[in-house]
Amino acid sequence: MTTAGVGGLGGLGVGDRLPVGYDAYNVPFANRDTYYDTNDRMYRYADGAIYQIDPQTRLIMDVISLLV
Repeated sequence: MTTAGVGGLGGLGVGDRLPVGYDAYNVPFANRDTYYDTNDRMYRYADGAIYQIDPQTRLIMDVISLLV
């Protein structure tokens, strides 16, 4: 499920820039087989959502809600 403007990054959504300080890979262990960093994208987790980030621009490309 893809959403925008939810999660623990102050309501940031697609198109917003990832705040400084979210450099550590912190995706929950249960999701690491699916959401892992590559040259084209990186993933960060906050408050029930995984954020897909463009590593060059640090813009949020997608917000995946883990809350059911």
